[in-house]
Amino acid sequence: MLDGGLYRLSNAPHLTNPDWVAVAMRAPNAVVCLISALALHGMTTQVPHSIDLAIPSHGQIAKVDALPIRVFWYSEPAFSAGVELVRIDEVSIRIYSAAKTVVDCFKYRNKIGLDIAVEALRRFRELKKKADFRIGIGAAVTRRPLPHHRAYGSVHGGSRRLRCTHRPKSEVRGI
Repeated sequence: MLDGGLYRLSNAPHLTNPDWVAVAMRAPNAVVCLISALALHGMTTQVPHSIDLAIPSHGQIAKVDALPIRVFWYSEPAFSAGVELVRIDEVSIRIYSAAKTVVDCFKYRNKIGLDIAVEALRRFRELKKKADFRIGIGAAVTRRPLPHHRAYGSVHGGSRRLRCTHRPKSEVRGI
């Protein structure tokens, strides 16, 4: 028995990762993300203490008994981008690509830690060793575009303040 309601033959070969198989069977629409995805891609020295799963925003996940699971809700464009299917122990598991995982680590850096995100970026660069590295990272979909800032005054950080270009001038000046 793998989990409540999940069974397998007693003479079947041992599973290499029974936790992931149980999660994939219970939550087939969920996607393995963040530290768990980094571990599968070989881009971290961290040992995942829980299985990180992404689900669409406002979605629900089936309860998986006795397994530590962390759930992260993604908006629809970010949820469906960069999903790969991996076969582990004859079960298809949905997981984010290496590039998407690195981007998500920076997106959730306050939850998983900046050191993990930086380590993932360094390992990704070591593994890829390609000239189109920036294209691969930029291709992953993030939640929303970040505002672009431009400085008034000197290029070398004069005393004038920064103005955000996506707000009306009246909001920036406080008028």
